Amino acid sequence: MSVVVRDPDIGDVDPEAEDRDQFHVEEMLNEWNDEPPIRHDVYPESDAEENGDGPERVHTHIRRGDGHLYHKQTFFSGVAFKEAVVDYALRTGCNLKQYRYDNDKIGFKCVGNDGKEEGVRCEWQVYAAILPKDNMWKIRKFVDNHSCIPNGECEMFKVPQIARLFVDKIRDNPEFYMPAKIEEMIKEQWKISVTRNQCQAARKKARQWIEKEYDEQFARLRDYAAEILESNPDSHVEVDCLTNEEGKDMFNRFYVCFDSLRKTWKESCRPLLGIDGCFLKNKVKGQLLVALGRDANNRIYPVAWGVVKVENTENWVWFVKNLKEDLGLGDGEGYIMLSDRQKVSSVSFVSFSFWF
Repeated sequence: MSVVVRDPDIGDVDPEAEDRDQFHVEEMLNEWNDEPPIRHDVYPESDAEENGDGPERVHTHIRRGDGHLYHKQTFFSGVAFKEAVVDYALRTGCNLKQYRYDNDKIGFKCVGNDGKEEGVRCEWQVYAAILPKDNMWKIRKFVDNHSCIPNGECEMFKVPQIARLFVDKIRDNPEFYMPAKIEEMIKEQWKISVTRNQCQAARKKARQWIEKEYDEQFARLRDYAAEILESNPDSHVEVDCLTNEEGKDMFNRFYVCFDSLRKTWKESCRPLLGIDGCFLKNKVKGQLLVALGRDANNRIYPVAWGVVKVENTENWVWFVKNLKEDLGLGDGEGYIMLSDRQKVSSVSFVSFSFWF
């Protein structure tokens, strides 16, 4: 049986919550990564909350939960706490609203009607803060008592929350997740009513986050190359940039051949290489060039890949020369290269230049 102790400062205290809290902290520490993630759970800096009473967000690791809250539950940041409350609202369908937002204090309450008596509000409330003696956010007060009847309304479910829920889906399939589809899915999955304008604004915001993500990743391209060489010794990574009029580096082309793939191809794959290119869409335009082999089971085996701004003779020669050097093909005797022979102006020239 659980014994509840009354604290005049923070309300009811449940001793059993200490065990749950310790387990939760250990679980988060086991999954903690001190390097900033690149996608899926990182959202770029966004505008302040629509009601104008909150500061701008910063890059924060978001760890989606199961929608359950409890007293003394801990979080790495205030944004993580807000995301947990969003998950709770999605699970329960209750009409939650943020009533307090400070740098060290955040509070939510339920503004749903009782349903029995007009004008009577629900008692549910959650309040979290970070104190000088603590280094993590913690739920200080939690009144887990709903008397309202969910009716599909949720005041805290605004444009930023919708954008976060669908940013990964929009990234993978932007043409499918249009405003009407987003509105339909929210209604079917979470029984929450949103407007078409909200979904349109959320889709726009998510696309802005994705574009900003591309810019940040290209700015760290050399860091990515250094990380590949550190974690995959003897691999070949080449980053080629051009200098613009302002003296800044601009991306030109990028080549990768992992050492393990190279060795396996030489030791166990057929002496056959296929090269081809495809368009890169969305904000980042260009061409993806690839070299593929065939293993002993006649399955496709990746060997090397590169990204260039345009598919032309110069870039194909650069790609194939790197491939020739990495695989030690010499003059090409005993090897076969396949290419798209329809592109006579570029690939056919590369096929000949490969052997010289």
